[in-house]
Amino acid sequence: MTDRIATSLADIEAAVWDRAGCSSSVYLTHAWLCSVEGRISPTQFYLLSGPDSRPSGRLSCYLLPEPAGNYATFDPVETLLVADSRARVTGYGAEGDADAYDAALAEVARNRATLYPALVCAVPNGYLAGIDRARTGGPDPDRAAPDRADPDGTDPDGAVLTHLLDRFEALARSVGARTAAVLYVPDGDLALARQLRVRGYVEAVAGANSVLEVPAGTFEDYLGGLRGIRARKEVERFRGYGLTVEICDSSVLDERLAELQLQHYRQYGLRGSLDHVLRSFRETRRHLGDKLRVIRVHRRETIVGFHSGFRYGRSLFSRYGAFDRDLLGRETFAHFNLQYYEMVRLAQAEGVREIHYGLGSYPTKVRRGCRLDALRTFVRPMATGPATSALATCWRLLGRANEREIAAVTGGVQHDT
Repeated sequence: MTDRIATSLADIEAAVWDRAGCSSSVYLTHAWLCSVEGRISPTQFYLLSGPDSRPSGRLSCYLLPEPAGNYATFDPVETLLVADSRARVTGYGAEGDADAYDAALAEVARNRATLYPALVCAVPNGYLAGIDRARTGGPDPDRAAPDRADPDGTDPDGAVLTHLLDRFEALARSVGARTAAVLYVPDGDLALARQLRVRGYVEAVAGANSVLEVPAGTFEDYLGGLRGIRARKEVERFRGYGLTVEICDSSVLDERLAELQLQHYRQYGLRGSLDHVLRSFRETRRHLGDKLRVIRVHRRETIVGFHSGFRYGRSLFSRYGAFDRDLLGRETFAHFNLQYYEMVRLAQAEGVREIHYGLGSYPTKVRRGCRLDALRTFVRPMATGPATSALATCWRLLGRANEREIAAVTGGVQHDT
């Protein structure tokens, strides 16, 4: 197969890259990847399989020479060390899992340096594996995410997958990576999961993408379908607080919204600066300005909150959002209204079928109508070291806790796996 490899997407035409895959996600598009290039690592690689006139597959990955800091969820080592991961094992793991996790984690922490560099196949800030295969006729953002195994259990695109993964692992060896990982593989991508298992990757449930299927009918129909929460009360409180809600384009991503976003980041212990947020806003406007919808909320003359999402095909992908907690107290239910209720109003107005919310806050999302689509991480040590066994143990235990958490939230049966 003919290959092209680049270290910047500026060297690959947008039409060629986008034609090389069939994903319905905005996060694998040329535009999104350009907007986040260099965000997690200064070194990234983009692989195209096949001739430019008819590419058959694409792969995006980045090299972590050291821990990713603020971007721990996109680092197969650092994500194990954050407090939230340990809390999930404690809260949802089987009996004895927390002690086993702590013992293995201590080994990982002591020898963390031996697990880097790490080559990671994932979409920065997108919670999606960075590997995709083409379909006849090119990408179709209007269709649902594919289940790549046909009814007979065969894998029609296995040759392309094999080639892309061979090249990924060869690249890992050439750059001296000690760990290789493919993060956030959708449960529906059976062929990719099968190939990674055969290659010896450790597999774990990493979380779930929360997806709200926008109901046909009116906004009242949506509220009427929710159970276990007082949704109408939350909407009435918000709307009765003297607020003005408007739908805007990306041009309103200004310093005031950046200040609110920075406050939100700091609330969750993330480092950053106003310049960092404004730079992110600029890159979004530059590459994805035509796709961004912004819900902006005023109280009198003051902007007090916003939420935004990318419109891609028949889906909305939730992105930036924050509100002034001093001006909008808990009694306004600002979070629920901005992130869910106003987004549903927007989706219904634009004929959107799904809203994608990503990882975390599963009870809140499920209560407001989301389903949870599991995502899996696959990790493989490229060299034997003092922490390789402990790394695998941590991922297996964290994966079991994540699976049990999803089952608990959705009311499914919890399994010891």
